[in-house]
Amino acid sequence: MATKPDGLDWTEPSSTFVGEYPYAHVTETQSGHLFAMDDTKDSETIRLAHRLGTFTEFQKDGTRVDKIVGDGYQIIAKNNHVIIKGVCNIVIEGDSVLRVQGDADVRIDGDAITQVKGNLSTTVKGAASIFAGGDLDLGTSGTATINAKDGINLNGDVTVNGLLTAASSIHSGDNIIAGKQLFSYFGIQTLGGINSGFTSESPVPPGIITSTVTVTAPIIFGFAEVKDSRGSMELIRQLYNGHIHGTPHGVSTTPTPIQ
Repeated sequence: MATKPDGLDWTEPSSTFVGEYPYAHVTETQSGHLFAMDDTKDSETIRLAHRLGTFTEFQKDGTRVDKIVGDGYQIIAKNNHVIIKGVCNIVIEGDSVLRVQGDADVRIDGDAITQVKGNLSTTVKGAASIFAGGDLDLGTSGTATINAKDGINLNGDVTVNGLLTAASSIHSGDNIIAGKQLFSYFGIQTLGGINSGFTSESPVPPGIITSTVTVTAPIIFGFAEVKDSRGSMELIRQLYNGHIHGTPHGVSTTPTPIQ
């Protein structure tokens, strides 16, 4: 009986053998093997059949149908050349093993789709390379893990739309820009400066912290200088050390620095 494989639109063709007298030439053995040649007009068919159902049929339009009801073996002592000028459909209803003991070269001139309903494992004992001429998208519904013994090199910009967590350190030869918050349990070290609240195309001089809002430093070791738009806090202190009050009685009004 012809069966339709799951997901593919083809079925086993029906026999074109008619056997109209006197155009049918049939030879059948005692056990039931059959060799038939049909010369009936528009049904010219050749059929070689085993008594258990295995057969080869050459149909009226030149189609060849091979069906094996047992196991099948094809052994080629030398080379094999196959050209399929139309569509090739292969359905394997059980397991499949493909082993290439030499090199393998697969070239696809169009698109390629691979769908795996279970797990997928790929192991390469040598080097591996993946290159995309356009965009490359990698997605997962779970967690993505990359293990690299000698490190990971990213030769381009990296954009993180979520949280970036480092169990050890983050080192940058250029800039680290955080759209919201940059936090560290053990401190932030930089050979340059730090901009807070805005970005700048010009590099910040070493040791300088520039903030549009607040810089909080409860504990300071060594020398520290805090500046605002008018200059350093030392300059502001000097301005307010020399000031006047709006009334002769002193502190009844806010002090006005001497300009």
